[in-house]
Amino acid sequence: MCKITQVLLQLQDMDIDYLQNSTPELVNQIPWDDLQHMIQLWTQQLEVVVKVLYAGERRLARQVFKDLGQPVWVECLSKMAQQGITPFMHFGESVSKSSRSPEKLCKLLDMFESMEKCEHSVIQVFDGQACHEIRSRYRELLKQVVNGALKTFWDIKVWVEEQKEPPCSDASVMKLCSYVVNFLKYLVREFPKAINKILRIEHSWRGGEGQERTLAQGVLLFLQALEGKVEARAKEFQEPAMRHIFMMNNMYYIRNRVKKSDLLPLVDDKWISDMGRKVEQNALKYQREGWQRVLAHLSREGLQGSSGGRTAARELVRQRIRAFTAAFDEAIQTQSKWVIPEDDLRDGTLAAVTQTLVSAYRSYLQNFGPLLEGHLHNANKYVKYTPEQVEQILGDLFAPPRHQNGGSMNNSMYGHSNEF
Repeated sequence: MCKITQVLLQLQDMDIDYLQNSTPELVNQIPWDDLQHMIQLWTQQLEVVVKVLYAGERRLARQVFKDLGQPVWVECLSKMAQQGITPFMHFGESVSKSSRSPEKLCKLLDMFESMEKCEHSVIQVFDGQACHEIRSRYRELLKQVVNGALKTFWDIKVWVEEQKEPPCSDASVMKLCSYVVNFLKYLVREFPKAINKILRIEHSWRGGEGQERTLAQGVLLFLQALEGKVEARAKEFQEPAMRHIFMMNNMYYIRNRVKKSDLLPLVDDKWISDMGRKVEQNALKYQREGWQRVLAHLSREGLQGSSGGRTAARELVRQRIRAFTAAFDEAIQTQSKWVIPEDDLRDGTLAAVTQTLVSAYRSYLQNFGPLLEGHLHNANKYVKYTPEQVEQILGDLFAPPRHQNGGSMNNSMYGHSNEF
């Protein structure tokens, strides 16, 4: 009894008060930062408890009770260990059964790796019939951790689909896109061996039937779920041009971040090509939806070969230039609230719009502007902008605020991404 008390005092010195949170319900109530710290302590302390504390107690018990035979000293070790190791088992079980979210997967994988490192020591330290329950419970906990990690991994798709995010007022990158992509990058960088191992275990649990599911399949599944979420959110925009800017921003962000990370080898060329095509399609649709109504006012109908003569032609030109200017101002006022965070995407988008709009406007003024000269008082008031001024105004569109970085995770509603 004295020895058991001494061991418990050693455990108390390790700061294990957190192990009192020994139900899934209690674990669910713990703030995430605190829970991360608890799980980190658990993985570190478990190794110390098994490999140092109880390995030392085993040697001591064998030395003290060697004349009484192995069953006696193993029984002594078992009684000593049960009380100390049970809280570790309870806490591990509670974490593995608690509610799941993507970031918790990383901690479950930490637990899995720690338990795997200790498994051989558990078998060695707690051998013998008297310690059978300890070994059995350890194996069962390892199985629960694997099962929890597997379910959390495959549930990422559902988690993505269920997320709700406030409307994106500037058509920029959803925080969800940033979170998911950064999370997957972190997962693939830090835990590839652990994930592949639990996927092999999953396959063995099915008796080896069917093809083993892979990390690459999971990554592609989650990215496709994210695409679907972007497409669903885009439908909420009332302004068609804004919808396409939003789609273009998010698809470009996902594709670009995947291409520049460890995720690239896990996706096929078709996915990369499809995402690139979606970016291009939405860029073209934006140009049409955002500027077609403006360009429509530069119609040449009725200006060439008109039976109404130059007077009627002058009036048409005056009306159309004024209508073009009003439509242009309205479009600029609307689109000035939108953002394209990526420099190259913003430059390419504006270059395409500028080439189409400024070229058409310049050509229209060159061909029909002379009709206004000398025939109307203050003719310049009908031509509010020169082509160069239109180009300059367009060039100022879509610039993000200086503090904003496209797809950044600052102030993210998805909460726990600072480690990714």
